Amino acid sequence: MTPNIGIISVRGEDYHPSRRLIEAAARRRARATVIHPYHLLPGVRAGRSLLGAQGASPRVDVVLPRQGAEIKTACLPLIAHFERSGIPVVNGLQAILTVRHKYLALQALVAAAVPVPDSIYIGEAAYLDAALERLPPGPAVVKP
Repeated sequence: MTPNIGIISVRGEDYHPSRRLIEAAARRRARATVIHPYHLLPGVRAGRSLLGAQGASPRVDVVLPRQGAEIKTACLPLIAHFERSGIPVVNGLQAILTVRHKYLALQALVAAAVPVPDSIYIGEAAYLDAALERLPPGPAVVKP
């Protein structure tokens, strides 16, 4: 049986990164299918998870989310659906949620013993001066 890899992307199969993933899968005797996240409709009916689709619902053995900034959070329920259905997801929901938040990503790097710059997270701009006073003197990078 040929494994089928689902690539979640709002771009089609002609998009260069998608095309390269499809080619790489073929070299490994696998099939890759681009899944547009807005065309699948995860839902719950009668207490069971289901996946509706515009057209045929893809049958996949593993899912590779290719989330660009244009997707925002719209495909997070779809990724959660695949995970909860027992389908392995490369870079699953928790990993995506972590990297989407700069400070959570920084904390994950610290936990993995990756060197990071001194940093302070503030929830409101009013605390910026107090935060800068707690850092060593010199230039600072401020991110939203």
